[in-house]
Amino acid sequence: MDYAMTGHPIVYFLIKEGVPLHDTGFFTPWKKLLELGKIPKTREATEKLMEESIERLARANAARLLILAEDCYRAMVDSTLALLMLMDFDPVLPNQLYGAVKELLVKPGFLEEEYANWLNEVIQLRKEITTRKILRVNIDTWIERAENYVEKIFELKEKMEIVKKHIILERTYEVMVKSVAEALKTLHKLPEETRPEEVEENLGVSLKEAFKRDFIDTGRISERYLELWTTVEELKKEVIDCKHFKN
Repeated sequence: MDYAMTGHPIVYFLIKEGVPLHDTGFFTPWKKLLELGKIPKTREATEKLMEESIERLARANAARLLILAEDCYRAMVDSTLALLMLMDFDPVLPNQLYGAVKELLVKPGFLEEEYANWLNEVIQLRKEITTRKILRVNIDTWIERAENYVEKIFELKEKMEIVKKHIILERTYEVMVKSVAEALKTLHKLPEETRPEEVEENLGVSLKEAFKRDFIDTGRISERYLELWTTVEELKKEVIDCKHFKN
């Protein structure tokens, strides 16, 4: 009844165009009032419709923001966490993920920095959306970015053996350098706190050259260890240059 009295468009149309099949005395009087101009198209009805329009747009925008805050965010974060776990790294919290990606994927050259920045932005945007600090975002842009990001992560996943190879070689090379530096410090009686690069400065040659001169050429250890060093260097360079990774 309230809708009829305020001239709600739907009720207005039903009364105007409707033909009752059976009326107990309710519909016909309203139709007669309409014909007599007694059902006004009130200002209240107009205002209510305007308010409903704004509310519907707000709900539509909220739904689009939810796509970014949940779907795009989860797609990018979850795929990244999955990749890091495949690389034998422990899962990290979302607020630590950007740093992990920079260190483990961008720095070695496996992932362009742009993708890491997208990940960081979507994490920050989600915080702002959930705290209502931001109410409008170009959702289409972020859907496209999320698609490109996940596609890139899947490419990395498919070439995970190369990634793992890089990690193993980096760790192997690091251990090898530290071990040789320790041996040279002992041999040349350098201070215990001397770093590998400082060992090179003190000896005036690279660690590899000093290793060959002081341990291989003198017969202290087998030449196979120098061959191993060279092999690790070549493999490490091959992976860093991404010769197989980019094919």
